[in-house]
Amino acid sequence: MDPEYYLVVDSSSDLPYDFYRPGEEEERLPIHLLMKNGDLRELSRESEIVDAISGKRRTDHKLYYPADFLESDSGCQESKAKIRALLES
Repeated sequence: MDPEYYLVVDSSSDLPYDFYRPGEEEERLPIHLLMKNGDLRELSRESEIVDAISGKRRTDHKLYYPADFLESDSGCQESKAKIRALLES
């Protein structure tokens, strides 16, 4: 089995919200809330939910491998057993 052909690794990440940090490279624009008294407040300072996710990058790693190869009786059974154990953990 040629891993260059049968094995695919993929990762994606997301930064749901990153608060405003003036003067930093790749400076992000803040989301402001207009308060009843006329003041502007940055979103993560007023929302516990947004504060909880601010600045936290979420990454998802995936490994793709053909299931029919794992289920077949041909090939290296020891390697297949290791792959199955990883998938089940």
